[in-house]
Amino acid sequence: MVLMSVQGGSRDRSHDLISTAVPRVNGWECPWHPLQVLSWGVVLFLSLMHYGFIVFYFPSYWRIMGYTVPGILFIIHILSTILTTTIDPAEASVRDKLRDSNGSVARGVFDRRRHEHVIEDLHCHICDVNVVCEFIIRKLKS
Repeated sequence: MVLMSVQGGSRDRSHDLISTAVPRVNGWECPWHPLQVLSWGVVLFLSLMHYGFIVFYFPSYWRIMGYTVPGILFIIHILSTILTTTIDPAEASVRDKLRDSNGSVARGVFDRRRHEHVIEDLHCHICDVNVVCEFIIRKLKS
């Protein structure tokens, strides 16, 4: 997304108010990112090549291992990819802030005239919540 354009060396002020897209709940919502489609294609291609061609050239005493070890790793990879694509990464406070009174998701608006970056001083200006790393909080508490 182009956020601003430059004309004659000065910043064009017509793009100062930026409306963000409706946030996605997980990675299964369309439109899929091109790299997501590419990654599934690569996994499919490599698995077909391995099980369709490469294992047949193994010596007969290695074929069981040629199917079993990559098969276990393939299943772990597919399950972890499905799990991470399904999980909603947003914090509860961010999700609650973006919902309006009807429960539908509202669009955040970012004003470039007031703020140079979306997150400044650990505060998100679209969601209007403080951004804090949980790792830092755990280290401060202990």
